[in-house]
Amino acid sequence: MFKFQTKIPPDRLYGVIAKVPASPRKVETVAVIIFVFLIWSLLFYFGFTSWKKKESVTEAPDIDELALQQTVEMGITINSHGGTMKTLPGQFPRNHGYSFRWWEELGHDRLWDINSSSANIIVNMSSINTTDHDRITIAFFVVDFAGRRKTKGGDLILARVTSADNSSNCFAVADIIDHSDGSYTVDIPMLWTGLSIVTLILSQPTELTNMIIRNAERLQSLWDIEAEFDNKYDKEVTLCGLNPEALWSTSKEICNLTAENDNMEWYCAHPKNAFIKCRHWSGIRSGRPRILSFTADEERLFNRYYSSAPPSVSINVNFTKGNETSAIGERSCFNRPREETWSEKVPISYELDGIWKLVGCRNKIRTKQQYETCLGGKTVILHGDYSLKQFFDVLIGLLGCTYNYTALSTEPVSSSVSCHMENITIYWHPTEMPMYVGHSWSNRSNNRPLYVYLDQLTGDGSDVIVVVHHYTHFLTFPHKFYRQRMRRLSRDLEAALDRLTKLTIVVKGPHYYRLSPLYRNSVFGLAYDAILKEELRRLRDKIIYLNVWDINFNSKDAAYFPEEIVVRRMIEQLMSYVCAN
Repeated sequence: MFKFQTKIPPDRLYGVIAKVPASPRKVETVAVIIFVFLIWSLLFYFGFTSWKKKESVTEAPDIDELALQQTVEMGITINSHGGTMKTLPGQFPRNHGYSFRWWEELGHDRLWDINSSSANIIVNMSSINTTDHDRITIAFFVVDFAGRRKTKGGDLILARVTSADNSSNCFAVADIIDHSDGSYTVDIPMLWTGLSIVTLILSQPTELTNMIIRNAERLQSLWDIEAEFDNKYDKEVTLCGLNPEALWSTSKEICNLTAENDNMEWYCAHPKNAFIKCRHWSGIRSGRPRILSFTADEERLFNRYYSSAPPSVSINVNFTKGNETSAIGERSCFNRPREETWSEKVPISYELDGIWKLVGCRNKIRTKQQYETCLGGKTVILHGDYSLKQFFDVLIGLLGCTYNYTALSTEPVSSSVSCHMENITIYWHPTEMPMYVGHSWSNRSNNRPLYVYLDQLTGDGSDVIVVVHHYTHFLTFPHKFYRQRMRRLSRDLEAALDRLTKLTIVVKGPHYYRLSPLYRNSVFGLAYDAILKEELRRLRDKIIYLNVWDINFNSKDAAYFPEEIVVRRMIEQLMSYVCAN
């Protein structure tokens, strides 16, 4: 028989178990039973743990396996010596005067010498030229902090054109052409006459862009989103995100909450309390910003661009012709082919004598009476983040709806809101996860994808206007997740249009802003805009694209959440496309 060796005296051991005198043989029997019980308990524990993991996701792979997997997914090649990483060749189409060559630079080495970073713009004054199409072109190049001319492009450079006469109140955005060798050309339309000022702004150097991209890829999220799990007896808070692998540092078990997020990818770390399960997910809230990893010179560069105005240079030019009338004509925006809204050239819109105008068509829908006539008998569904919630607040304010909410508040709003008038209904619905809902707990059921609301529509859709906007809440994540979600959005919109043949759908594009609490400025908005256009390209003849970039660029603060006058102009542009003159 198996002999179980123990240093505890037999009478002490048996006395603990039975508290009665015991013989040596009985002690051995009890010891064997205890040993078998321990072995069975260990087997049960590990088997149960493995079963639980099958409910969420599998165990984390080792580091080498994970790196290889992510490398394949991102289309990145890594040399065998652990050197620089480089994406496969590819380039986005030009948009807003910017060509996204920095996408090919993803993962470049860290910046160890700030002197090599883009620092200033040098203008070649002798290059100023007036073209045959009532436009002016100016050549310039970029130098680094050591004064050396840059040999690569990719810097985010923006151009603003204003009238030198402050009383005329004229403004437009100009097109920037990147020649990939550190030199650029600004192409300026003459939309009015007289002396004007062209301001070139080095909004973000390539080196800073790469720093932020590298950290986003490393962290998989620049800002935390937290989930609350509540089984009615205990509560626990864990981190969430779009990439389950990024959560393995906090938990070896992951809750796959994609089904609970209406089949949109979403994962959270599993609660450590064994009695709290994934099904107990109850709430969501915004967490804290992540700590970025910088070299000393990278930190200096980061602080320079996020604590002070970016470098700029201004040039005086004389507009001898104003082609405003001939460029626009009297064409109605409502009758404009929808595919044209997806491929407009810079500028999209401009300000002339204090009035905001569109270049491609006439926007004449501005009064409350016109709004009421246009929206009479219709339902408007706004689906997006808080910048689209601003649309809701301003629009119902213009209509005089009785919805009781402070217009343009930037405080978190995490549940659907609506306004009902005599024959007009307007809704705003927050998007599915990811969405930063503020630091107070929000019920997870508040956030639903657009297709949930589209599936509820009946008839041919002629009495419904849908405005959709996905932008700022994806900026904290690597761009591949935005592409995945826009691809899903394209399928959902196509299915809705097949069923609701007269449904009006408007996709609102990114707006310009200078600074963001998410560490990303507008260069990422331009990149996400290019992804949006690429993924929805099959629907361009059926969907209106609302390009509002120029409007906020003209505002004084260029705020993350635009001021009311900016939002009003965006709404005027929207109404011009959905309302018959």
